[in-house]
Amino acid sequence: MPNILGALEVAKRALQAQQLAQEVTGHNIANANTEGYSRQEAVMVTTRPYANPTFQSRTTPGQVGTGVKISTVRRHRDDFLDFEIRKEKSDLGAWNAKHKLYGELEVVFAEPQDTGFNEVLNNFWNSWQELSVNPENFAIRSQLKEQAISLTTAINQISNNLRDIRLDLNEEIKVKVDEVNSIAQQIRDLNDQIAKVELSGDKANDYRDKRDLLLDKLSEIVNIDYNEMDNGMVYVRVGGRTLVSGMFIHKLEAKSSNYDAQMVDVYWENTYDKPLLTSGELKGLLESRDEIIPHYQSMMDDFAKTLVEEINKIHQKGYGMADSILSPPPERNFFEGTSAENIKVNDDIIYDPNLIAASQSGRAGDGKIALEIAELQNSLFNIGTKRNITFSQYYQGIVADLGVEAQRGKRMAQNQDMLVKKLENYRESYSGVSLDEETSNMLRYQHAYNAAARFMTTIDEMLTKLIDNTGVVGR
Repeated sequence: MPNILGALEVAKRALQAQQLAQEVTGHNIANANTEGYSRQEAVMVTTRPYANPTFQSRTTPGQVGTGVKISTVRRHRDDFLDFEIRKEKSDLGAWNAKHKLYGELEVVFAEPQDTGFNEVLNNFWNSWQELSVNPENFAIRSQLKEQAISLTTAINQISNNLRDIRLDLNEEIKVKVDEVNSIAQQIRDLNDQIAKVELSGDKANDYRDKRDLLLDKLSEIVNIDYNEMDNGMVYVRVGGRTLVSGMFIHKLEAKSSNYDAQMVDVYWENTYDKPLLTSGELKGLLESRDEIIPHYQSMMDDFAKTLVEEINKIHQKGYGMADSILSPPPERNFFEGTSAENIKVNDDIIYDPNLIAASQSGRAGDGKIALEIAELQNSLFNIGTKRNITFSQYYQGIVADLGVEAQRGKRMAQNQDMLVKKLENYRESYSGVSLDEETSNMLRYQHAYNAAARFMTTIDEMLTKLIDNTGVVGR
């Protein structure tokens, strides 16, 4: 039945509960700025009251309580918000990768007014025009040679820059694959720790925070889905195939591509099965490397190939200053190469500009071939998939298309970032630590602790009275 010693037990439990609640509050305050930390709460419940109804129950009315205890330390986390954030983070990762690439491409295809590619191309055509007027002028021939070298160098430079960006993306893909494997290993280790802690009935709150943070980071790299088992472990899948299975991991691997020895493809380790990537930074990098960059490389290759073919077709019909008019035209090429990477001026012309074919007849003052080539500036061609377009318009179209795609990439990345931040703000309002709220809790638990201590002092005084003064009446 209730007694004075039972009251001491109530006081003790109150002190213990308020002290633990104060410790949890202090832990929240200490981690207010810790990335991924979720606010924790010491959940207090009443202990089992005295006593259950029996035939020997006390006859006094009411059921006497026996105090308070901490039933659990609860972690404030919204699983639905976590799922939505990770889904949107995958899309954000893909768009960020593309947005970054388009920024680099805009630098490659930059068009400053005085030094841009179109200016170099115009200078090249103008040099042919000048040569048509003065076909025997060696200075003009040398100038044309230099302008042609500048043009081919500019085309080569664009191609080389695109190749370098593609190689950089390839290296970044390798890094991201290693990062996925590293995160998977950490999740596996945390699965083990969480299962051990929660097997005893405790809550592994801090371990769960670390694991959730890793899932957030992983979702930005690859598209994932996951589920938690009864033992606290999570199973993580990429494209429907298991990456982390409780305490086991199935890694990704970057292996040399069957189509390009310089590039790598992503496979499941020790297989030739590719993961089904639908979003995430890794997906964005692969699309950038295998689709976007090759698209612009192909467009520049088409430009270079058509330029070589059209100019050589006319140049082969003409005579240079050193060629004999008694023989057929030497059919000398002005350009060599078949792509933006290898286009160049004919080595013979570089060494001797007099070999430039400006004349149709080979006679002095004849600049018909040079004029015909100069007129290509405004002629319409079928270049790649573009129809009836000039060389200048074709290149301007590349730059314009790039500008549109860059703006789209920037807009999508910004919109996705805003969406993710909005969801993260919702999560922060629920899971984050409010220092004002924690300060209020701290004072509340302090006052409760002080009151419990005062209650214990009162019981102690009652015991003293009972022990020291009982039985002394009548002495």
